Amino acid sequence: MAVRALGTARGVLVGGLAGAIVSSTAVTVALARTAAAGGSPWPLAGAAALAAGVSVLRVAGIVTIVAPSLLGVSGTAMLAAIVGFGASGALFLSRGRVDGDGTEPPRNPFELGPLLAFAVLFGVVSTISAVLSIGSSRGMIATSAISGLFDVDVAVLSALRLLGQSASPEAVGHAVLLALASNAVGRISVAIATGPVRFWLPYIGATIVAAALGYAAFVTLPHFEWAGLLGTPNP
Repeated sequence: MAVRALGTARGVLVGGLAGAIVSSTAVTVALARTAAAGGSPWPLAGAAALAAGVSVLRVAGIVTIVAPSLLGVSGTAMLAAIVGFGASGALFLSRGRVDGDGTEPPRNPFELGPLLAFAVLFGVVSTISAVLSIGSSRGMIATSAISGLFDVDVAVLSALRLLGQSASPEAVGHAVLLALASNAVGRISVAIATGPVRFWLPYIGATIVAAALGYAAFVTLPHFEWAGLLGTPNP
């Protein structure tokens, strides 16, 4: 719909950003297929990078609503990653115009099938995380890394559920960032599987820039818990 209303270039950008609110992985696949069908790879990679930034912003919003005290642990790293994706995406978009066919609109986020799949996966991952995290946070971190490959929201929400129970804010913050990193690896994998090298190579570059900035912020800036924002999610 966005492509028909706004034209190919603006439609791909707006559709990609809107679709990333639902699933940045699905957006990456759609843009990769558009590039494979003859679309200009650089601006398409730019749209994919911006969609990845929206995905990180979405997770930051979840953390802000559910467990804002974690922003002192993971907030600066997420902000730095968003800046990295945004700058890379803007640079790639300036390198050409989007051509070609095959743009796939993002799926309706309220379709019953995806919602049921999300609920089932969330229940399974939450249960596994709770069991593995008894007496140790390593199980939660490992589960976040694995589940983040498929659905970063499930991984993040499952980790947040353990805040104040069997996991410390620092450990949960680590799990959130690891889920984001794992999800980035998943997006790169589908980009390579479905798109041409001229699409996924710059996209990998944007991901590396975002990851490097996020890591630098994480290791150099102090971690803290915000006073007055120490509420934990309900079990």
